[in-house]
Amino acid sequence: MAENFAYKPDTGNFWVYENNDSNIAIYGYLYDWETAMNIVPPGWHLPSDDEWKTVTKALGCKNDSWSSLEEIYPKLIVGGSSGLNMLLGGMRTCDGEFRYLGDKARFWTSTTSNKNRDSRKSNKAVYGLDSKDDYRHGLNFRKTPYMFYNSQMYTACCGFSVRLFKD
Repeated sequence: MAENFAYKPDTGNFWVYENNDSNIAIYGYLYDWETAMNIVPPGWHLPSDDEWKTVTKALGCKNDSWSSLEEIYPKLIVGGSSGLNMLLGGMRTCDGEFRYLGDKARFWTSTTSNKNRDSRKSNKAVYGLDSKDDYRHGLNFRKTPYMFYNSQMYTACCGFSVRLFKD
């Protein structure tokens, strides 16, 4: 899918960044993990961590080192050669705070840890992009744009973007 998912489900937890409806057309909705898992239309699926790794390797990422991941960042963003046109749509914390629009993007994967049987409390793997400007928040020590996968596990209550893969 070459755009952030912008489906408004009848049930579940989903948000518009800063509750500003004009953000839907640009960035789509931010979903909690359970909602992201349940809104997938037939013929599509929420990708696993391994599927994201396959995409990055196809784009020339040799391994998951920072330097290799930095090299493919330009291919993933709007105008990049991958056609994915990924936008830095920010995120919503479990406390309800919206953060990092234009600086970060997090995309849910279907990959989960097995540490807790309660899906709301167990951790989920994400795929993400961070801009070169993210140093303003003290989060990007490299001061260069980069992407990552599975470097952090997040709780299911966070609000992240969704990109779906065709079956």
